[in-house]
Amino acid sequence: MVIQAIFLLDTLDKDVNSFAMRVREWYSWHFPELAKIVNDNYLYAKLAKFIDDKSKLSEDKLSELTDLLGDEDKAKEVVEAAKASMGQDLSPIDLINVQQFAQRVMDLSEYRKKLHEYLITKMNDIAPNLASLIGEMVGSSSDFSCWQSHKSGQVPFFHPSDPWCREGTLQGT
Repeated sequence: MVIQAIFLLDTLDKDVNSFAMRVREWYSWHFPELAKIVNDNYLYAKLAKFIDDKSKLSEDKLSELTDLLGDEDKAKEVVEAAKASMGQDLSPIDLINVQQFAQRVMDLSEYRKKLHEYLITKMNDIAPNLASLIGEMVGSSSDFSCWQSHKSGQVPFFHPSDPWCREGTLQGT
């Protein structure tokens, strides 16, 4: 199960990043200034969904925006940027599609987080010493990559150029 979780986690990382970039590109047609204010992809998707039509963003939503951002100054900056935005207006159907896609990115990000927690728990169950020594993610992915390389014949079991594949690391596999 650890191997499958690693593969899935890797796939989710790529997909979430790719989809988040699409949300940024798509919503930036409407509110390009937001991309400069918010760097985090998950938070950007959350804000794109919350803000929806930038022309309707006002001081009334400042407290909710502050809760999302965790920073009142940044929330004010977003409201001011929305007022002076150079972005084009989007049709209601375009905004709905952006919102739905942003929600998908948020859902995938949350699932990725849960899968990561599962992998940590699983690594602590099956290899607690390794997990505590070098970390759950490093331990699982390095052991797996070393094992995969060995099993596929790409590298010998002991390969000096790979710092994670040390002689005897995976004895019995």
